[in-house]
Amino acid sequence: MSDGPNGSGDDAGDGPAYDVDFGAEDDVVGMDVARKYLQMGWTRSLRHANCPGGKKYEDDGTEREPQQWDDEEKYELSQVYRSSLDRVEADDAYTDQRAAWRERHG
Repeated sequence: MSDGPNGSGDDAGDGPAYDVDFGAEDDVVGMDVARKYLQMGWTRSLRHANCPGGKKYEDDGTEREPQQWDDEEKYELSQVYRSSLDRVEADDAYTDQRAAWRERHG
């Protein structure tokens, strides 16, 4: 695994891959898009960790049985995404602005 944008290191335990300053611009839509990308990175890396080649379905369309952590490196990467996602979801600026946006826009 290569360094993340903030130079987090080669090991998933070294720190988050993405360090975003949520709330700095009061841009709740942008913050939510960033959260969604972290969530997609987490789920996709988990699928690649469970399924060889990231293939969830066989050629005939049947779903493959997941192989618990077929690729350990991808599993570790998924945990970096999950850690970053947890930090975003716990960020007061993000949660407050998201709640206010939902009140205004439904």
